[in-house]
Amino acid sequence: MTSTETTRRITLIEKTDELDVLSICAHPDDAEIYCGGTLAKLVKLGYKVGMCELTDGEPTPLNDTPDRRLEEARLSGETLGVHYRVILPLPNRRLFDNFDARIKAARIIRETKPKVIFSVSGLTSMASPDHYQAQFIIEGAVFYARLSKWEHYFDGLPTWRIKKLVRFPMEWGIRPQFEIAVAVDISETLSQKMESLRKYESQFPKDDARKQAFLKRVELRNRYWGTLAATEAVELCEITREPVIPKTDDLLSYLELS
Repeated sequence: MTSTETTRRITLIEKTDELDVLSICAHPDDAEIYCGGTLAKLVKLGYKVGMCELTDGEPTPLNDTPDRRLEEARLSGETLGVHYRVILPLPNRRLFDNFDARIKAARIIRETKPKVIFSVSGLTSMASPDHYQAQFIIEGAVFYARLSKWEHYFDGLPTWRIKKLVRFPMEWGIRPQFEIAVAVDISETLSQKMESLRKYESQFPKDDARKQAFLKRVELRNRYWGTLAATEAVELCEITREPVIPKTDDLLSYLELS
């Protein structure tokens, strides 16, 4: 793998072309931080799971070459057990929601046919604005992937409509910023998640106390949410749905109290 390959799409892991779940994030290591435990658990449950990053995440202050980050991403994906991982050629630090970015992401959706897309939500204040821009790119890509009469933008790839868009929060506040949240029990895959993050040695050097403290906060956040859900560790997510208020004739049955 040469550095020139970072100018085009790079497939790091390819075990299948039809997925149950595809995570799409701005940089390699984003998905591991916010939903890595969930991805690993879904693999254990027998689902076909993929990962897509819009950029290669480079340059970064502690890394010397994009090739190293790509190899770390491959090793991390293998640690989680995912069936597919691809890096798109959009620019790190200059990631903006635009037509070309949406088309590139939508093409991956059409190719891999996932039932569900995982993304992130919220702001990372005082950190990369790429995360926030990625949210708009992904929303646009989900829409573009299902639009007919646009075959010329996708080399004839058929349309694809996902069933759900699931978002994981990026905020580090005391309370999750969701009105409705779902807790995914990752007790059995928390250690696997943390091991996948440690594969990014260029981003989290063992001798960098500040970076190691960040990894500890990632773990503690999952364990804190776990205590709220009466288990060891949890990742929180929001499941998007049509804007309809749920209704019921039997409240106790709806609340599963009867």
